[in-house]
Amino acid sequence: MDSLKAKLEGNSGEFATTFTQTEVFDDSALISASDGCNNKDSLLYVQFSCVQTPDEMRTKYEHLSIVASVGVFVASLFLIVIYYMKRYSKMNQLDWDIQTITPGDYTLQYEITDEAYHWFLNTIYYPGSFEQEGTSIALALKNYMKAELEKMLTEKLNEMRSSGKDMSNIKI
Repeated sequence: MDSLKAKLEGNSGEFATTFTQTEVFDDSALISASDGCNNKDSLLYVQFSCVQTPDEMRTKYEHLSIVASVGVFVASLFLIVIYYMKRYSKMNQLDWDIQTITPGDYTLQYEITDEAYHWFLNTIYYPGSFEQEGTSIALALKNYMKAELEKMLTEKLNEMRSSGKDMSNIKI
């Protein structure tokens, strides 16, 4: 403890300080009274204030301003690049969708009521009608609906041809 006191008071010459004896905790009666405070694991905390000159503060402010400005610039650039990529990919997706024909372009969704399904089972898919071929109810229903739709579309096309309407935009 004496060597620390000597260093803090500036007697040893290793470092100079402005501390006085009253600024350092030096009540040996309190140290010896508290158990475990005077051993190799004891710690001494010293607090000092840091005073910076206005030039140092201005320099730190300028450096911080540059870093913050660069950060805002990079974030803005990132947003612009993400926006461009999103917009460009959306245009590519639309272009691909227009140039590509998929089954979804010609898919039809039709809800079948219970009454219509029972009519199909009793009239078209009656027991023994498709069982010899090994056709399931679902496949028979699909084939029946396909044939009916083709028949209706063909009738409508023939009706349009006979009426003399312009059919240049209809392609089959």
